[in-house]
Amino acid sequence: MPKFEVIIYWSEEDRAFIAEVPELPGCAADGKTYKQALANVEVIIQEWIETAKELGRSIPPPKGRLVFASILNLPPFILHHSEFSIRSVSRCPL
Repeated sequence: MPKFEVIIYWSEEDRAFIAEVPELPGCAADGKTYKQALANVEVIIQEWIETAKELGRSIPPPKGRLVFASILNLPPFILHHSEFSIRSVSRCPL
């Protein structure tokens, strides 16, 4: 499976962890736990890719690390899907 970056954060509104894949528009999942959100988004990534192939749409190559998190005011922790490790995102301006 391609190694897309996954952002996981807690949503108070949804009362769930949200896992988003910024490089795949609309690709997101939720879960009651951090691990459940990650497991769910892994399934959604595969479904997103399969659907894109069926529709003849291009699949973007993984870009790697997210470089615009501080501009978008995203949560401070990002899970890098290829490594399954958490890294802190700097809040300093670019």
